[in-house]
Amino acid sequence: MNKTFTTILTASALTLSLAQAGSRPASEQARETFRDVEQNAHDIAVQADNLEMITRDSNRLAEGPMAGLDIVREKINNTGKELRVIDSERDSLPAWEQRTLDQVVPLLADAARNETQAIDYFNANRNHPATAEFRAYIEKIHEDGDKAAKVVSDHLKLAKAKDTESKIGQTLNEPAN
Repeated sequence: MNKTFTTILTASALTLSLAQAGSRPASEQARETFRDVEQNAHDIAVQADNLEMITRDSNRLAEGPMAGLDIVREKINNTGKELRVIDSERDSLPAWEQRTLDQVVPLLADAARNETQAIDYFNANRNHPATAEFRAYIEKIHEDGDKAAKVVSDHLKLAKAKDTESKIGQTLNEPAN
């Protein structure tokens, strides 16, 4: 995990956890936070896609990709904060939320590493940043963001379907499987 990602996660986890604490069960809070994580992961992928287009267009490359990389960094760090809060409640979460964390955290950590490498590469090669190596970092960020968004989305859909099944089962006085 890159240093910035880890530091921000650790420093903000307690504050964010306390701010979000309330009368709602941890799982309900986690589900809401997972929706935010899904959106941030999607935003990371979209921003990386924009960066990929910039690196392929010499006219747009003059704009420089640093602003886009800064947005990616901010989204990754915000998502890391949210995941840290969920993880702090791990013991009270259902198994599906724990699995979601276990699948998403490595993807976003990988995106953070690639984002850092892309920034380092860009800073070292400002005159010729649009190389295959730079593009590979951006493509990996895009891929990880897409995968993370899909994992969270699929888990949220499954949880919603199970909730619906349970409610219908209760209405019919039948136990859910």
